Amino acid sequence: VGWNLKLNSQGVVEYFQRGLNIPDPLERETENIWFDRTGRYAVARAMQSDSARIWDLAFAEPVRAVALPESEILIGLDASARRLVTATQNTVNLWDTTTGDKIDSLAVGAASNRAVLTPDGSGLFVERRNDFETRLEVWSLDDGIRASEIVVAGVPALVAIDAAGRRVAVADFDRAVRVWDFQSGGLLGQFDLATQPSVIRLSADGETLGAVYPDSGLSVWDVDKPSRPLLEELGPGNWQMAFSPSGSLVAAGRPQTGFQLFSSEDGRLVGPPLGVRKSEQGPDLLAFSQNEKLLLTGRKNDRLRLWRVPGPTVSESRVPQSESHMIWNPSGDRTLLASPDGRFIAIGDPNGHVHVLPVGSSYEDIAALSEDVSFVGHRSDVQRLAMDSSGRLIASVATDNTLRAWRSVNGEPLPFIAEIDGPPVTHLALSPAGSVAGVLNGSRVSIVDMADGNVLASFDSGVTYTGLTFASDENLYVGDQNGSLKLLSRGADGNWHTQQVFQSPDGIRLLKASPRGDYLILVDITNRASQFVLAEGRIADESLRIASDVREVAFDARGTRVYFATARWVHRVNSSARGLVWMDAMFAPKPLKGAGIVHGDGTSPGTAGHRMFMPVARNGYIELLELDIGASATAGLFGSRDELLKEWATRISAAPLEGS
Repeated sequence: VGWNLKLNSQGVVEYFQRGLNIPDPLERETENIWFDRTGRYAVARAMQSDSARIWDLAFAEPVRAVALPESEILIGLDASARRLVTATQNTVNLWDTTTGDKIDSLAVGAASNRAVLTPDGSGLFVERRNDFETRLEVWSLDDGIRASEIVVAGVPALVAIDAAGRRVAVADFDRAVRVWDFQSGGLLGQFDLATQPSVIRLSADGETLGAVYPDSGLSVWDVDKPSRPLLEELGPGNWQMAFSPSGSLVAAGRPQTGFQLFSSEDGRLVGPPLGVRKSEQGPDLLAFSQNEKLLLTGRKNDRLRLWRVPGPTVSESRVPQSESHMIWNPSGDRTLLASPDGRFIAIGDPNGHVHVLPVGSSYEDIAALSEDVSFVGHRSDVQRLAMDSSGRLIASVATDNTLRAWRSVNGEPLPFIAEIDGPPVTHLALSPAGSVAGVLNGSRVSIVDMADGNVLASFDSGVTYTGLTFASDENLYVGDQNGSLKLLSRGADGNWHTQQVFQSPDGIRLLKASPRGDYLILVDITNRASQFVLAEGRIADESLRIASDVREVAFDARGTRVYFATARWVHRVNSSARGLVWMDAMFAPKPLKGAGIVHGDGTSPGTAGHRMFMPVARNGYIELLELDIGASATAGLFGSRDELLKEWATRISAAPLEGS
């Protein structure tokens, strides 16, 4: 706003006969701004400026302007905000923010202009790269010397350090991440990731490692236990993660399904999803407040939201499971499936076993079962599970494309292992009586006899299959990305034959047969849901379009209600001779991996009618949550049923509603 001039001498001012001609200050825009992690201080420097201005944001005022040569590069303030750190071509300089004087120079060398402060502001992190090796160094700002260093071969793809610069994580181009101790120079662990990461991070204490995979997922690891992740989430989207300042929590997820909070200690889920939005364009801003009570989500130049961070849930004491064979991971990322009546849950683990647990099992039961494995399952991680309509037989497929069958009554496998040729299996289904299994992998569909594991038939169409469902033990329907609906049926001679029964104008995303096998629910890539009448070979008159991608289709016990699950909603739809008519929807919790909606909770035999349940992770284990979708005219989450139908009719209905 104005100028203050101080002349450091006496007896001079009285000789001035007129005022000094000092021009008014000029405002200069700049993007060269540095913020400390507490949000208290900022340092700004304009282009072609010979000074850097330090701001105290608590008072929104500048507290000091430090004269700097134009060639100096701004690095930031140390933890106490008493020293400003800058870099030249060969040195890192320290400036006293009280006096503005240079107090030290660190002979870092040619890597000076790439140096950064450690997250806690106590040291300087330096990378020296060449074609043969990379030298990683931490310099002490107090002593002005190199405190520690690590030398790794080649040029790493990514590097991350903990808050104090005690540990460093290095990602190579071979999908491996290695964590080193700076003081001892020892390797703490190697983590073989599912794919090449685009981001890696260490928690503040260096105990937890996080990795983000471009457009495909993320994982969180305990540095001391590199054998399996604490948490792994996979799927398309703009995945992100952020550790809290203390490192005790990690926020992970993607905007279209929301960000979940997990404990960094064991991967336990903490609280509901936050920051859900439909738009998938670009990543969100994702950050904790310094006191860890708030979480920020949203995009630049768009709406931002602040969420209260929930505290950890109170639950009963955990019983330690075998480290070599943990059945249930608190993060809830294991593949699982609930029986149709909700009496038990089948869980697949990374060691290739399938475990059958009654609903309501105690932690003591789980721990005991993890030690009592007397059979040999798959040789790799279980990826997919399927169950017959009675829940007596379970089918599983592992990452090595082997298929096994398990009896739910005792949890033991049948004595065969079927090998599925071709690319990885994407879909698995059991016929209603469990006599055969349908398997999709790429453009191939296979029929497997569940009595002995023999492949009864295999068809390759040259087009990627995207859905399958059994209408009966002799009739399997499959859909492909070009919209073809085909029937694989077993003839009187026992052989399987294929024929095309319908051509959709759009690619098919999902298929599901009704409990009686008289019609199919067909969802295409535009999320239009239709009812295909099998006896007439046609689409029913009434269809609807769901607002976002449909992930699951389920029926109630009577088959008159259809449930469409998206990433964050469950829609209830009435099924009749006319077709599909939307009724209501609810904001649903995050479903577990592979878990489906079922029509029982295991507590009431024959829980028929319209009661539906979804397996969710709560208090570190699985609970069956009832989907209580109201249909009364009383006010609900968005208003009355009639108001909601009027508002959403144009969004969800592909055909006009009567009376609209």
